[in-house]
Amino acid sequence: MVTQEEWQRISKLISSGLSVPRVADMVGRSAPTIYRLIALNGPKNKVETRNSKTSKKLIKFEKYLKERVKNGVMNRKKLHAEIVGLGYKGSYSSLIRYLSIDKMKLSKHIPAMRFETMPGEQAQVDWGSFGKVIIKGRKERLYSFVYVLGYSRMMFVEFTVKQNLQTFEQCHIHAFEVLGIPKTIVYDNIKTVVLDRKKIASGELKFQYNPAFLDFSRYYGFSIKLCAPYWPRSKGKVEAGVKYIKNNFMEINIKKGFISLKDLNEKVKLWLTKTAHSRIHGTTKEKPNMLWPYEKPFLRSISDFPTYSVSPYLVRNSTKDCMIQYKSNFYSVPSKFTRKKLYVKEINESGVSNIEIYFEGEVIAVHNVDTGKGKLVINDDHHPFSKKNRTVRSNIKKSTILSKNRVDYSRPLSYYSNLNN
Repeated sequence: MVTQEEWQRISKLISSGLSVPRVADMVGRSAPTIYRLIALNGPKNKVETRNSKTSKKLIKFEKYLKERVKNGVMNRKKLHAEIVGLGYKGSYSSLIRYLSIDKMKLSKHIPAMRFETMPGEQAQVDWGSFGKVIIKGRKERLYSFVYVLGYSRMMFVEFTVKQNLQTFEQCHIHAFEVLGIPKTIVYDNIKTVVLDRKKIASGELKFQYNPAFLDFSRYYGFSIKLCAPYWPRSKGKVEAGVKYIKNNFMEINIKKGFISLKDLNEKVKLWLTKTAHSRIHGTTKEKPNMLWPYEKPFLRSISDFPTYSVSPYLVRNSTKDCMIQYKSNFYSVPSKFTRKKLYVKEINESGVSNIEIYFEGEVIAVHNVDTGKGKLVINDDHHPFSKKNRTVRSNIKKSTILSKNRVDYSRPLSYYSNLNN
């Protein structure tokens, strides 16, 4: 439901001359919703437009229902059965109408415990989305990488036109260069970080991390913490940071315009220094740049690490005969990994190049890199055909080639008669 405050902001943006699709992207609503609001001249209060009069038959059960709803019981059939047992004679539809109104009243705000961290303990990362913009004559989708330190609320922001793994890791490196590396970084369930989560028999969640990003986190020595699905408050610091960038920095710069992505990133650096880091933060009641000196000693410097090769992993799909292709050659994987999505990384040790093949973060095969082309590099333990069978197959292939070059001679029957004599 669009609130009156949100409608006032939408009206202000439209009055400034921005198009409806642009405003829709900025406020996170669909364009049809904005058009409908303009036609209705703002949102209507759903509680008022509904028949808000409580059914006479429900009045004596109202206190009971409110108590049950406050305790988290929202199953309408369960509540209906309970009040029928208490003597309710009204209709089920009357209860549904009552609960739809009451839910809006009681569930508007869900209480949450605020969680503060010690200096250097945690950072939070998220993407902001700003719709499509024109950059160097091309229409591109604009994103912002936002990195917030949990204690001081110091931020790093970088605008990009991609959200792929390489860009994601590069933005981390830039953030580490400016602010440093904490012990833990909190993320939501983006595919660049986690590929899947499953609940095992014990009831615990098992995470399948993206092996490329897991390698990145291990290299820089920070642990990954994932938010609960559909619960953005668990990374509220960065969520608030993204909202602040949208409502403050972007509103000004979308109107003024910018020349290039580099120009926009230069502007956001200046804005962070002059505005974001020098304001009194609403939660800490301190300026981030005043808390920064207390947090900085607890963060590791990126200069302590050699340069990381961004996104060294490549995605490969294994074939039905247990092979993956890499640099014009084919390499075997164990037969149980046929037709799977795998990850490949080339490593060099003492001048010898090897490839490591991963499935769900575990190494399943290692091969020497063949410098030729069109070669089959097969580990006998992987392939469904043993070495002996492959030799037989190879001999069959050779005999087939020989048979194609064979020359047949015709002889008269008298030739064989002479042989018998």
